[in-house]
Amino acid sequence: LAGPCRTAGLAAGLLALLFCRVLLALRKGLARLGAPVFALAVGGVATALVLGYAELFHYEGLRAFCGTGAAQISVALSGGDLPWWAFAMKAALTLLTLAGGFKGGEIMPVLAIGACLGVALADGAAALGATEVARGVLAVAVMAAFFAGCTNCPLTAGMFVLELLGPWALAVSVPAVTAAFLVARSTSLYPTSLPHWSTTPTFPPAPSGGRRPCR
Repeated sequence: LAGPCRTAGLAAGLLALLFCRVLLALRKGLARLGAPVFALAVGGVATALVLGYAELFHYEGLRAFCGTGAAQISVALSGGDLPWWAFAMKAALTLLTLAGGFKGGEIMPVLAIGACLGVALADGAAALGATEVARGVLAVAVMAAFFAGCTNCPLTAGMFVLELLGPWALAVSVPAVTAAFLVARSTSLYPTSLPHWSTTPTFPPAPSGGRRPCR
């Protein structure tokens, strides 16, 4: 399972990188409107339009992707059926909500996006005949990997699946989490979790009467 999980982790890392950068760009764009109330208004109107047009064109099922995403996580981890675009729809609605300044938390939606992506990747691999990995297994691995990529917290992602699902979940998640973290380590939903790498070497002060080290 290490190979498929590692590949899925790379996909999760790329999506996490895109997700965080799009969210940052949306927030910067809405910040130009001035008062936060304007950002709230734009985010609310955009979300309402998406859901309204979805119902107009008979895509009422999109409303299922509102909320925390707990329902999608439950279906994904049990190996159930989800549309291949479930991760994209949940990501789009989450971006609109967070960029607009609405409060509701990021953790559950991020886990839901990852779980849905895992199901989509498992179905895609099966359709191509590349590999046979159970939906539920890949959903667990990619859920943890996407969380690690979005938060820059791989250890936290590992502890999540270990406490929720047990040692087997941690074992299948480690390759995916590692790959996602390496891909998306330059970005995060939480800027304080990003390391500040120094490119300038530092040296201890020279002892009195001694020479300073050459640079």
